[in-house]
Amino acid sequence: MGYFLGIDGGGTRTTAWLADEHKRVIARGTAGPSNPLKVGFAACEREILRAARAAMRKVREAPEVVVLGLA
Repeated sequence: MGYFLGIDGGGTRTTAWLADEHKRVIARGTAGPSNPLKVGFAACEREILRAARAAMRKVREAPEVVVLGLA
């Protein structure tokens, strides 16, 4: 089974959604802001990883596709 991870990083929060091969969202993770111009690149990376890990906590395999959009 393949998984797809979508991440939306903004100036107020970061949200990650994990979907299965049938396009069903099976998990969601949130974290703090990840706009690199607002919080810096180190904080941006940290918050993206926090959101992604929260969404991925129920599965053991890496996603086939990761899509990231940043403010």
